[in-house]
Amino acid sequence: MDLGNPPELQITGSQTIEMWVKPLSLANRQSLFCKAYNGEGAITLEVDGKLSYYYGTGGDNPSETSMDTDTFQGILSDFGLLRDEWSHIAIVRDFHSRTLTWYIDGAFAGEKIITKDAATAGRENVFLAKGYADHFNGCIDEVRIWNRARSGYEINEDRHHRLVGRETGLVGYWRFDENTGATVYDQTDYANNGTISGATWQESDALIGNHPGVSRDSFSFDGRSIESGLTAVQYFQQEDAQIGNDQESKPMKTNARVMFAVATGGTDPNGATTTKKYIAALDFAVSREGKLTQVPDNLSLSWLNRTDIDGDSIEPIWYLFRPRLY
Repeated sequence: MDLGNPPELQITGSQTIEMWVKPLSLANRQSLFCKAYNGEGAITLEVDGKLSYYYGTGGDNPSETSMDTDTFQGILSDFGLLRDEWSHIAIVRDFHSRTLTWYIDGAFAGEKIITKDAATAGRENVFLAKGYADHFNGCIDEVRIWNRARSGYEINEDRHHRLVGRETGLVGYWRFDENTGATVYDQTDYANNGTISGATWQESDALIGNHPGVSRDSFSFDGRSIESGLTAVQYFQQEDAQIGNDQESKPMKTNARVMFAVATGGTDPNGATTTKKYIAALDFAVSREGKLTQVPDNLSLSWLNRTDIDGDSIEPIWYLFRPRLY
């Protein structure tokens, strides 16, 4: 996955990189994360299952013939990953304590004293599952990049939970929940979305669930711009029910729903450019636990027509997306 070279990911100071990985082969050295091993940092899966991390002051990925080993340093994890099994991995670069530290499945997996200066930012793009080593043969899920050093307690506390996306220091967060297409959406406000090539979607069975506290989802509309604040209203579906001794038919509240509405800009129903704003409406089911249905990050909506009391069509002003509750 290609994440480009946005400024938020050109991290030269303290840094934490986390992800869930499941290697399907250990036959060769494979890149898991690569910005620059002689720059902002790179993670490689070694043939024995151990993990190596390098960063440096050169700002690039030099070839073996041109590398200067005095400009970068690294750390190898104390133990490795198992083939065909999910593991949570985290590397912490802490310039306050001057340490590089590995964590695997929340457990301490090695530490080394930092001897180099801060990393040097370079022109290299950020890649997941590819880099200066071979492409990764396996599965990746729930990738998080921070511009601060996280503690072992923090890492272990939420490695099994999805994040909100606005946690302190979180500059990149990709859940890989799209299950289709070539785009993986960044759940932070930086919106550094990734582009997939040469990979296929698979259902993940990594041990990740919703956070027991606050959760946050974002979405956008395909081909539309947001032109106003979001409004919301909760309502209940009503169905006729036979009530009382007389079995009189009366409306009864059933399922709760939440409707969002927002003004959008773009083309008119005929595809022509216009300055008119059109309302996008999203009608969400609500679960028994009070949670809204999860939706894709990019929604493609349909035009709806409304009619007057005589049944004549009025200019369409609504988009509607109505996700079901699963």
